[in-house]
Order: sequence, then C-alpha cells, then structure tokens
Amino acid sequence: MIRRREFIAGLGGSAAWPLTARAQQRALPVVGILGSTTAAASAPVVTAFMQGLKDTGFVEGQNVAIAAHWANDQYDRLPAMVIDLLRARVGLIFATGNNLTARVATSATRTIPIVFAMGGDPVQLRITGSTVLARDQLQMRLQLLRDVVPTAKVFGLIINPDNVAPASFGLGWRMPVELAQDTVSSWGGTIEIAQARTVGNFDAAFAGLAQRRINALTTQSDTLFRSGQE
Repeated sequence: MIRRREFIAGLGGSAAWPLTARAQQRALPVVGILGSTTAAASAPVVTAFMQGLKDTGFVEGQNVAIAAHWANDQYDRLPAMVIDLLRARVGLIFATGNNLTARVATSATRTIPIVFAMGGDPVQLRITGSTVLARDQLQMRLQLLRDVVPTAKVFGLIINPDNVAPASFGLGWRMPVELAQDTVSSWGGTIEIAQARTVGNFDAAFAGLAQRRINALTTQSDTLFRSGQE
C-alpha cells in the first residue's frame, strides 16, 4: 500500500512536469536591438522596425521578445552590449544609429542575422542593410552652405573622433575630414576641424572654431549631433 505522503509527493511531481514543459514551449524567440544613441532619438526608426515585425506576424510579448540596448552616444559601450545580446541568444540583431553599431555587431558574430539602418555605404562597409548615405549628405550640406554664403572661404566641421572607420575598410571608405577637405578645396576654400565626443564638448568646439574665424559651420553625420543627450 502506498503511503499517503508518498502518493501526494508523487502526484505533485507528475503535475509539475507538464507545467515545466509548457513553460519551456512558451519561451519566445528574442530580437536584439543595438543602438548607438538614445531610445528617444531612435524612436521613429524602431517604431518602423517594430511595425515591420508586426507585418510579418511577430508581435512583442506574444510570439517574440525584444532585448534593447542603448549606448546613449557612449560608443565604447557597444562591444559589451553586443556580448550581452549574444548571451541572451538573440535570433536577430537590429543595429541602429551610426555606422559603429553595424560594424561592432558584424565583428562579434557571423552566424546571427544583422539588419541595420545607418548613414554609411553598405557596399563599401561590406555589410548588408539600408542607408541614408550620410557621407553624400555631408558634401551636400557643404554645397548648401556655399550657396547660402557664396563668399565663405573658411568652413568649420565638428566631428566625433569615436566614430571612425578602421583602415581595413580600404580606399573605398572616405573619412569625413578628407571628404570635407576635398570638397571645399575645389572652391579654393579651407576646412577647420573641431572634435566633440559628448554634448558637453559642444561649447568648446564652437568657441575654438569661432577663434579660427570660420565663415560657415556643419557637422559630421553622427547620431551625437542630433540626439541632444549627454
């Protein structure tokens, strides 16, 4: 005869097994979001991405989970955040912000699919995704400045030195300083460079360029210069 205590214990164990199995079956696939800027600054792009997931049948909390990591314009945090996403066993990484997110993600994994929205040229960066061709925008902004101030001879450019392309990208990749120099020199002008790694560096950058008596000013295409966050 089975003792009453043993029977209850056995019943409890048999009941727990299907509950555990069902919990494992309900584990959702995870999509990782890696952003170089803030969540607020990337909200329009992320909203469009989430709508794309929904259009293909994936709804957050129902059949997919989202793990989002934001560097808040502190680019040195990106490598560690990618490692966190890999530990979370994400099935896809959406890289948004500047070029660094896609480059850091592709350097960390060659097996997890990566999609991105950024400003660089995917062909020259040797990765696949969508782009706004930010380097062409820099040349166009300089041209617009010249159109507005045709007498301008000294142009200022603020760059984020943390957003640079490694030499391994080859001659096809043009740095913003080089692009700006080539563009304004064709008009007989010169370019003055200032650096800013955070919003807190802006005042010093502006003051330094003012001392060099620039006639017009623009910035590198970097999320720092539109995020408004430290």
